[in-house]
Amino acid sequence: APVAAVPVAAPASNTFVACFNIQDIWKSFRAIRPPGKREYNFLDGIRVWSMSWVILGHSYLNWLFAGASNAAILLPFGPPNPNYHYVLQKFYMMFVEYAFFSVDSFFFLSGLLATLSMWHSLQRNYSGGGAEVLRKSYAWIPLAYLARVLRIVPMMMFVTAIQWQLSDQLPGGYHVVTRDQYNGYCTKDWYKILFFYANLLYKNDNEAIACMGHLWYIQCDMQMFLFLPWIMLQFSVNKMAGIYTSLVPIVICVGIRIYYGFYYRFSANFFLPSYPAQHDGNEGQDSYFVPWTRMSVYFIGVALMLIMITIDERMKSYRPQIQFRLSKIVYFAVMALSGFILLS
Repeated sequence: APVAAVPVAAPASNTFVACFNIQDIWKSFRAIRPPGKREYNFLDGIRVWSMSWVILGHSYLNWLFAGASNAAILLPFGPPNPNYHYVLQKFYMMFVEYAFFSVDSFFFLSGLLATLSMWHSLQRNYSGGGAEVLRKSYAWIPLAYLARVLRIVPMMMFVTAIQWQLSDQLPGGYHVVTRDQYNGYCTKDWYKILFFYANLLYKNDNEAIACMGHLWYIQCDMQMFLFLPWIMLQFSVNKMAGIYTSLVPIVICVGIRIYYGFYYRFSANFFLPSYPAQHDGNEGQDSYFVPWTRMSVYFIGVALMLIMITIDERMKSYRPQIQFRLSKIVYFAVMALSGFILLS
């Protein structure tokens, strides 16, 4: 008589190991959005460009400050030699010198996508239009803040805990000089990270961002997000008023940057400025880590999404069979202008 096949249980999957499955990674890398959701494909290009730019800049920084024997050929560490052509003066190094601007592209994306997400949430939960959004603002505005905090805080504090308790133990060999440096920094300042204000203290406290200083970006982003629900409230009631409101932080930020440029002589090249700052200015403490000099790109993203929403709704109202698209002339004109700004 034939022997019945013995069922074999499928091997238990290991989520951690699956993260390193090259076939799944390649499949995800090549995946495209379904036909109905491809209008935001351009965001993938911005993400890739921005992240590559961050990696490029930090690769040079790590090499430079790791004590390389030929670091002096990259840039002058003392008075520059006018007869020597440093590597930093080569054309391609422009992308390294200005890699700090890659952060601005992430702020732009954050403002753009946070606006879209909040608008979809309001449309889904309040079908009564602007009047209902205004009437129930006492509920959804605090919930918007809570949702943002719940999205950011768990992972933010998880990586903070790693630096707090583990990072001092990770360096090996004779290079170890301390086993409690970051433990001391984070024990003193962890709550400043939790409540998103460590970056605001850096001007008067050099150790304010010593614990997980990379999170200054998240802190700036959260501080700028505080204004977004109020702009969306205005936009829900009156679309043009909401758009004009979103332009106010842009104008304020540009005005501050112009003032800092003339008063402190801060330049666009934060890596190797052309001349020293004046009036005891410190571009890192006074400008780089604070939201009032960063918020223009964030709210450009907000304003752009509000304009896109307005155009989309008007097109659906008047000509529902036609989708709004930029003409080829406008598209290439924008690309040419962007390239000119980058190369300048």
